[in-house]
Amino acid sequence: MSDNSSVEKLCYTEFGITPQVVKCHRLGQSRPGRVQPLLIVLRTVEEAEFLIKNPKLLRQSHDPSVKSFVYINADLTKAEALTAYQRRCRRRELAVSTYLRTVDKSSG
Repeated sequence: MSDNSSVEKLCYTEFGITPQVVKCHRLGQSRPGRVQPLLIVLRTVEEAEFLIKNPKLLRQSHDPSVKSFVYINADLTKAEALTAYQRRCRRRELAVSTYLRTVDKSSG
């Protein structure tokens, strides 16, 4: 099965949509024991936005390999990826400090 067909099948099975794949290619070099990520270009922005905004639906999949190993992310520049990473770090730090304040109040 081609990568295009696999993407279309996954989207139909997991999201109930059949996006029009314009371009699909593997990123990086092939390495034994590792799966190369796919870069998918879809015909419409709406299709892409839907998939990017709903990746958590994959965690509810009936297929264990989809549930555990399939991820959907936006194609970010290095600067955008760094900014997103820093935002996640700040959010996690805030969550930990909020949790610690809550625990401190309940034990003190």
